[in-house]
Amino acid sequence: MNNNEISNSIENIEDKNNPSGIIDIPEIKLSYVKPCSKKFTGKINDASTAADILRDIIGIENIPLQEFFVVLYLNRNNRVIGYYRHSKGGLSGTVVDVRLVLSVALKCLSTNIILSHNHPSGNINPSNQDIQITKQIKSAAQYLSIDVTDHIIITLESFHSFANQGLMGISEKLSEENFIVDDTDEETPFDKAKLLEFKTMALKLKD
Repeated sequence: MNNNEISNSIENIEDKNNPSGIIDIPEIKLSYVKPCSKKFTGKINDASTAADILRDIIGIENIPLQEFFVVLYLNRNNRVIGYYRHSKGGLSGTVVDVRLVLSVALKCLSTNIILSHNHPSGNINPSNQDIQITKQIKSAAQYLSIDVTDHIIITLESFHSFANQGLMGISEKLSEENFIVDDTDEETPFDKAKLLEFKTMALKLKD
């Protein structure tokens, strides 16, 4: 049997398996579970409201045990579309995938998102890693016209809002060299004097 005969045989088999001639490839479908009447779908006007919602989502019993990364997805009017439990880690860290965070935003047509995670240690100060991942997500989201409005660190008794501290704006102005990423999972205290220095640098860059 020569090459032409083999080729004709293969084509005949394909024609029998797919008589319509339509190329059969997997179809991708997007799904979204609409909230019931008991779910909160109101407007978030401040970090305190967001922190209360996120604390309930993570669960009071879970906050001191292990770290969770949760994202709130909002519409342009800051009304809640839904949330996504992105990852669950250990006592001092969890993994964050920028692509997954933004893919959910695209899936539910969200234009504003609030990032959050808890610190089981009770320390509300952001680590270098917290600042760095916020910068990465915010930078990537801009290409999709999605606004990362805040990153909130949750503890049992308090919270830390990046937006309230002016950190959401400066992260766009500073280069990666300004934030040293610690390879360990230990949380590092945030130096207020360093924050003032960063703000000064950001103003100089803006000018």
